[in-house]
This record gives sequence, C-alpha cells and structure tokens, in this order.
Amino acid sequence: MIEISEKIKSLKTDLEIEFVKDEYLYDALIDNDYVITKTNGIEKVKTHNQALAIVGDAALRLILSERLYKEGHEARELNRRRQEIECNYNLDLISKKINLIDYTSSLIKNKDDEYAGEPKQNRISQATTMEALLGAIYLTLSDAHENIDKLVAFINRYL
Repeated sequence: MIEISEKIKSLKTDLEIEFVKDEYLYDALIDNDYVITKTNGIEKVKTHNQALAIVGDAALRLILSERLYKEGHEARELNRRRQEIECNYNLDLISKKINLIDYTSSLIKNKDDEYAGEPKQNRISQATTMEALLGAIYLTLSDAHENIDKLVAFINRYL
C-alpha cells in the first residue's frame, strides 16, 4: 500500500473527493519526465500520468459537451466552444489555482527516501497533470459506483 504524504492528504481534502484507490491520485501526479536517480544510474519512473490524462480528457470532453449541448449550441459551435474551454492554457490556469505543482514536487522519492525529481512547470505538462487528475477523479467515482456529479461540480467550479 502506498504511504500518503501530508501534502497528498491535503490535496484529497481540498478536492473534497474520497479516493477509493490512492494509486489513481499518485499516478495522476507523476509526470512522465520525472526521473529517479539510483546508484546504478538514472531510471525512468515506470508509471506516469499519460494514460490517466487520456481518461481525464475524455471525461472533460463529455461533461463540457453535455453542458454546451444543454445551452443550445449547434454542433460546430459546440465543438469550437469546447475546444476553447478545454485548451492547455485553461487547464494550466486551473492547475495553478489549486497549486497542483506543490503536490507533484513532493511526490517522487527514491528508494532511500531522498527527494528525486523536479516537476516540469511548462503549460503542457501542467495541463496533462490536470487532465490526469480529472481522470483519477472519474475512475475513483466509477470504482465507488457513484455518479459523476462530483466531477461535474469540480469542472464547473473552474471552467
């Protein structure tokens, strides 16, 4: 079982979501550019957030599409507005609002429990981490057999 750091506990509290599997949250916060330095050289972390980002992107598109459809947008306008809303710039802004970088920077440690990486702070990397966080929330709600109202509320709060 993964030991939860105080910062991760704080993030879970801030998100107001009870994660069924903490692994989803950890995987969401691990950027694929993290490295762990070991005595035998440098080794890439075996898990990272790109797969969860795909899930989060799909969930975000579904929720935004539903919202825009209910607002009465036609197909072309719906697609244009959704793309404007879900762009990397906006996802990066959300990641900054919730201080996501603070959580990613303290997560990766090597086997000797020493700090082992710096998070990438560029817009695309943070947007991907934000999408991965949405994916983690979606999967957590799905595993708990809950509806996605909490994810919709989270997205509506920031977008």
